Amino acid sequence: MSVLGRRWDLPPDVDPVAVAALAEACRVPAAVARVLCRRGLADPQAAAAYLSPGPLPDPAGLPDMGRAVERLASAARRRERILVFGDYDCDGICSTALAAEGMRALGLKVHAHVPARADGYGMQAETLVSLAGGHGCTMVLAVDNGSTAVAAVAAAASAGLDVVVADHHQLGERLPDAAVVNPCRDPGGPWDGLAGVGVTWCLLQALGAALGTAPPPAFDLVAVGTIADVAPMVGVNRALVRRGLEAMALPGLRPGLRALLDLCEVAAGRVPEVRDISHGVAPRLNAPGRLDHPRPSLDLLLAADHDAARLALTAVDDANTRRRALEADIVAMAQEAAAALPPQTPVVLLADRRWPHGLLGPAASKLVDRLAKPVLLAEVTADGRCRGSGRGPAGWDLTGALRQCAAHLRRYGGHQQAAGFEFDLGALERLRADLAALAPAPHTGPQAPLPVDAVLEAHEVSLDLVGALARLAPHGPGNPEPVFLLRRATADGARAVGGEGSHLRLQLQLPGGTRVAAIGFGLGLWAGGARTPMDLAVQPQINRFRGLDQLQLRVVDLDARDDWAGFLRGVRRDLGRRHPDRDCLTRAFRLLAGLARGGLLPPESALVAHLGRVLPDAEAARAALCIFHEIGLLDAQGAWCPPEPGRKLDLRASRRYRTAEAAHTAAAELAAAVGVPTAG
Repeated sequence: MSVLGRRWDLPPDVDPVAVAALAEACRVPAAVARVLCRRGLADPQAAAAYLSPGPLPDPAGLPDMGRAVERLASAARRRERILVFGDYDCDGICSTALAAEGMRALGLKVHAHVPARADGYGMQAETLVSLAGGHGCTMVLAVDNGSTAVAAVAAAASAGLDVVVADHHQLGERLPDAAVVNPCRDPGGPWDGLAGVGVTWCLLQALGAALGTAPPPAFDLVAVGTIADVAPMVGVNRALVRRGLEAMALPGLRPGLRALLDLCEVAAGRVPEVRDISHGVAPRLNAPGRLDHPRPSLDLLLAADHDAARLALTAVDDANTRRRALEADIVAMAQEAAAALPPQTPVVLLADRRWPHGLLGPAASKLVDRLAKPVLLAEVTADGRCRGSGRGPAGWDLTGALRQCAAHLRRYGGHQQAAGFEFDLGALERLRADLAALAPAPHTGPQAPLPVDAVLEAHEVSLDLVGALARLAPHGPGNPEPVFLLRRATADGARAVGGEGSHLRLQLQLPGGTRVAAIGFGLGLWAGGARTPMDLAVQPQINRFRGLDQLQLRVVDLDARDDWAGFLRGVRRDLGRRHPDRDCLTRAFRLLAGLARGGLLPPESALVAHLGRVLPDAEAARAALCIFHEIGLLDAQGAWCPPEPGRKLDLRASRRYRTAEAAHTAAAELAAAVGVPTAG
């Protein structure tokens, strides 16, 4: 049992002779060799291929690639104009930019189009024909969409337009009458799992080979789109993303991406990490399309110079600022609505007229993490249609479930864990009931085990180890960042940091005298107990701050197995200071009410001193004042605002109090789980 309620899946014993041989053959530290063994790469040849991926397979092997290349090569010879029809998400925008840039470099005439989210997903027949005619296009290349666009492709054919599809989404019952290049048509093949931008890249490579001209490599766009789409980070994807991240550190990076990386504080010349893209670049590129129209993001990626990039970046970053605020509101509203559903509801399906459709996917993703069950959120339009996005937990096929509920849906599509859909408001209850019948079994036991790759000895903790671990990157689905077990670490400095003390900052003292800084995101609750000897699940990292690279351990989880009683005593003592309970707040209320009877309350600094007489310390006093402000007992100027006679105060109206309540509950649940008495 750990503080997160997880069992650690510890690595089996590994032959030290085999580890030493693998470490020598691959020129990696023993700790990295142990990780390779844990992941089934004990054979030096297999490990070497993983550490240094070789040439990519031939894109010509993708289904329909020959047919697609033949038609595009013909368009190049005839000087035809091609409509590139993309999608409004980051993968679709990167795919569109890549196709437009690549085909122009190969001599083709192109008009690039990304639809607004309000236009609906994929090609719409009327829009497609109108766009192509308006720009003098005689054929269409659909990127990151089109695999199920049977009607739109038929309408295009009737208007004399040929269509080529480069997509990666799941297939429908029948394919459009077009060249459909999609790795889903070859399950288990070498290109399986590509993002849309990866399929587009393959098409351009094959077309360049046919025309005898190499297109721009554009690995940067492939990396951004692949990471943004959370594609499996194995095989070809991993090789493409690695090349793309490395390319972003080279001089001559496209101005728009350089401007984005500057905004995300990724210095020129540094190879970005996957997190820099997934948490910095991708959300910004997604933002305009989620709120209005994705065109500014496409303009940013295709910007020819730094002035054009700065202009486009302003629009993109402004949209991202608005997106974050609106998304937080949606998550709060949806979480409150979900709490009003029956406790055993296995699938959360909610619809609201106030929710903009474009922000529902990220909001649903956050709620899946919090609720551990599928979440589907929809915007209700003026004509009573519900357009939404859903996310499902790992191991459950959300799109497959929607397929079985197709009788209630106008349309749907997506991947296993992420899907879009549309239905009539009158079908909501029937859809909710049918999804509930298909839902994954409710999770009642402990969380899924935490896979631990290897034991890490104190003397192995170093910057050199972090450098060697970089050869296992890039990380993502199918290739997670390694987790190490560090035994019997003690902290001679531990404190809660971040908003409401949610994170844990440590100064660790390791056996043998090694000292190292550590950070545990979301573990701030346990700061008070962190001076007892602990087993830690960690990931060695580099903390870059003001131009300095410092070694840091990211604490994923911790286990005080040798002294849970001492650990929890420290936790309770700390919580009493940071999170005053109802009894403490009652004492504080009485004291302040008494002071207020004598006239105006003194300034906050004096109030803290007064409250220190009835609360554990100044930190508890400041927390109490925060709670009183949030429930309206104190106004913005610090004036006392007592409740009307007969009206009870609702402490749970305070976010700070709800956080405190949750912290005390979590500590009590951990104590029960590890068998420590409440007063222990």
